[in-house]
Amino acid sequence: MRLSCAGFSSCVAMTGRWRICLAALCLAIPAAAGAWGDAAWGYSYDYVTDALESDRMWRLIQQQSQKDEKGNKKPSESAPKRSPLDLGDVGNMSSGQRLSDTRAPEMLASRIYERENFIDRSHMFQKLIVDFNLKVAPAYGIPPNNLASGMAVALAGAWTAYKGQAFPDAYIKPLEQQLEKVMQENEKIKSMRVRDKVFTYHTLVGMGMWLFALQQELQKKPNIQEQVRMKTMGDNLLKSLLGVPPERVSFTSSGMEISQ
Repeated sequence: MRLSCAGFSSCVAMTGRWRICLAALCLAIPAAAGAWGDAAWGYSYDYVTDALESDRMWRLIQQQSQKDEKGNKKPSESAPKRSPLDLGDVGNMSSGQRLSDTRAPEMLASRIYERENFIDRSHMFQKLIVDFNLKVAPAYGIPPNNLASGMAVALAGAWTAYKGQAFPDAYIKPLEQQLEKVMQENEKIKSMRVRDKVFTYHTLVGMGMWLFALQQELQKKPNIQEQVRMKTMGDNLLKSLLGVPPERVSFTSSGMEISQ
């Protein structure tokens, strides 16, 4: 997989010292989402985020009610069952150009980069997530704001970092479809709060896209030491997401395979 949006490499150029906290890699799994509910340095976003999302949901309900009254939908018709992986527009501003929930980008920025780079890197992660939603996901035919898509890009990014090569474009959609079938039956995911799903999705996408961008930069400017660090990050993320050694994991046009 190659990032189809211009500017990714420049926004994550590997200048200065960056560090990885292994605990941050574990954030991607749904069970850990609630443990990292606040942004760095003690700033709580619970009230603001809940208010934003409650207001958004209320407005969406009102809009749907108005459509029903105009006859666009008959009251007797039942709405199609929504996938527990589908976040809709929750977590995004109405334009889709900005995130209304910035906890995950801020967490990633604070745990991967030095404190003096926090603001710039937080904006970087927000851009990566927004660009994935608006450009990358549609380009590969996978749904944005969907936990299966988030897991797919995280796995693909981890594999890219581990292998030091691009993830095959043709494998993205089959992987997302495979994950959709498995993840939507997971009871822990079904029971997660929406805001925890948003945090998990943003973390998965942010990590995956960041690793893609770093690997692209390494392809342009090879550096053996940095490639070793990338391999370690990919190894750790794959283990955190799948619970198996990465050498047992492979990807094909049919999806992901884990050998015995």
